[in-house]
Amino acid sequence: MGLVSHSLGRVFGSSHQEGFCAFCRGRRKYPAKKHLGPVDAAGMILFSALAGTVIWGSFDPRSLVLFVLCIGMGEIFVYLRWRQRMVCRHCGFDPVLYNISPNRARDKVKIFYEARMQRPEFLLSQSPLLELRKRLLEQERLKQRIQRVKGRSFDSSFKN
Repeated sequence: MGLVSHSLGRVFGSSHQEGFCAFCRGRRKYPAKKHLGPVDAAGMILFSALAGTVIWGSFDPRSLVLFVLCIGMGEIFVYLRWRQRMVCRHCGFDPVLYNISPNRARDKVKIFYEARMQRPEFLLSQSPLLELRKRLLEQERLKQRIQRVKGRSFDSSFKN
């Protein structure tokens, strides 16, 4: 069984690749296919020929229209799946958007991170950005202490 699945993996290709996020260095998987391959096209040719035979009784040139529709829908589906899964689930970093506009990618990560920090389950997650959240909370507490100390010294100077 291992030999058969290994050889099929070479023919059809692996469905996912493993890698790391360029921003948070979190481990992740993403789809290996960005576009349809020759095996997909052969399957769609077979499907459209069989569907055309079933619908019209014999092979019909209208099956080519069905083939073109199948190729178009398949390509759209595979590309959108690839595009959606390129965004990191841990930090919201989008490498495709980063290649187009680093500033927009930065803003998207910032929005993602601010929304994620508001949810309590973020503190229980294993997000690589959790350390940043802890540092920000510590800085906020330190600023509050400084404000209280400044307020006390300011109030005591008026009392004398």
